[in-house]
Amino acid sequence: MAVKNIETFFLGTLLKICIAGVLLIFISDLTLYPEDTQSFAIDFLILTACSGAYLVRKKYSTISIFMVTLVVLAAMFYQCLAVPPNPTTSLSIILIVGFIHSVMLRGVAMWTMHVLTYLLILAIFLIQFLNPSQRFSVDLNDVVTVAITYSILFFI
Repeated sequence: MAVKNIETFFLGTLLKICIAGVLLIFISDLTLYPEDTQSFAIDFLILTACSGAYLVRKKYSTISIFMVTLVVLAAMFYQCLAVPPNPTTSLSIILIVGFIHSVMLRGVAMWTMHVLTYLLILAIFLIQFLNPSQRFSVDLNDVVTVAITYSILFFI
């Protein structure tokens, strides 16, 4: 199979993996946590964004990337606030979105999305810093350490 445009190939492959992965997560949430309607809504929203992005990817690749990454960033930000005891999964996904921005975007679009993504990471920790009820740990030092760690990982 000859690949004419590696970005188009990568985007298509990435979106297929995202659709399959989110579908598996949705099915497992339905099976294992039938009472968790919040997870269903997040799963469905991300699945819809991935599917829509897949449909427009060939003609509007940058819009396709924005569709997925903005929805995922918003959903993970919300999830960090709604389930403060365990932000690691959501923050890890936010880091992956940052990597996608680096690989799939260029110029002003890439830098704008990097700044937005990093501001979301900072906002999550600032909210936890200011609101003890939102913290994943009672020890403020843990919050600061994790904030520094995720910041370093984001820049790497």
